[in-house]
Amino acid sequence: MIGGLAPVVDGPPVAVRELELYDPVQGVFAPAGSLPAGAGVVGSTVTALPDGRFMLAGGLDIDGQPVSTVLIARFDPIDGVVDLSPTDSMSVARSGHSAVLLCDGTVLVAGGTDVPSTETERYSPPSEGRR
Repeated sequence: MIGGLAPVVDGPPVAVRELELYDPVQGVFAPAGSLPAGAGVVGSTVTALPDGRFMLAGGLDIDGQPVSTVLIARFDPIDGVVDLSPTDSMSVARSGHSAVLLCDGTVLVAGGTDVPSTETERYSPPSEGRR
């Protein structure tokens, strides 16, 4: 699981920055890291990249504001932690958008913004080993 909102008794939901991995053998979630400040906790997209990494893009931050943040996530099977590397931001802040991997390795990001001239953009994730 990536981020989200946790219910609070007698109050508004609280943003969650934790990452958790599900262990299907034991049927439990285990901590795997935390989203950095400024990352989207809800409304972001997660796109699988051809090399096994994932691209986390946009969303709403803990203050409910859209962000242009892009993180590259890689699971480390040895220690069970998800390594997050910030990379170049999208051209505009987006939340509730769509993202799809194209055959050339770029990611097409569409919607999630009120600016019509930036409705879509093509994002080129960095190669592995580069941030």
